[in-house]
Amino acid sequence: MGAPSSTGAAIQRELSARHKSNTDLALEDQLKRGEFVLCLTTGVLDADRLVKRTLFQEPVMLCIPRGHELYEKKAVGMEDLDGRHFVMFSTQFFVRHKFDALCGEAGIKPVIDYISNDFNSLFGLAQQYGLLFAAPLHCVGSLGEQCRYTPFPDSRFEWDVCMVRERHPELTGMAAVLWDHLENAVPGRL
Repeated sequence: MGAPSSTGAAIQRELSARHKSNTDLALEDQLKRGEFVLCLTTGVLDADRLVKRTLFQEPVMLCIPRGHELYEKKAVGMEDLDGRHFVMFSTQFFVRHKFDALCGEAGIKPVIDYISNDFNSLFGLAQQYGLLFAAPLHCVGSLGEQCRYTPFPDSRFEWDVCMVRERHPELTGMAAVLWDHLENAVPGRL
């Protein structure tokens, strides 16, 4: 269900939007400092102060480089990742916190050999050194055929795209209209 065109036009007129690529934690900090009232992240770390609306989710895939011991294994379980070597996003990203939590719950300890905030660097390192890598489904097509892609063994590992704001004060004006519209436009996700 889309917003009426007059609402969409009013939102465009009254809200200034800018693209600022940064880590989830940096965006949260900027939001808390009042640099903007809404931002897009892959989750929320400061849930006491911030609230999110999940716009969409997609599964995270396990990328297994050709030649890796798990490359030919038909079904990979969480236990297969214990002690395995990975490249991974830094703890500046919510997705890393999800990875660490799911591995902890499964009682496994993967080895993180390389950490980066840059997706392309991580993928390059994974291929160059034969390391495992977790990537959102939307990236799989761009990663090439040097890896086998399989759903991450714990299906709760999803890549979330969230609109985030401070819990207090309440939003006003067109920011409030946009927030409310998202709540109604994305049923079952909030």
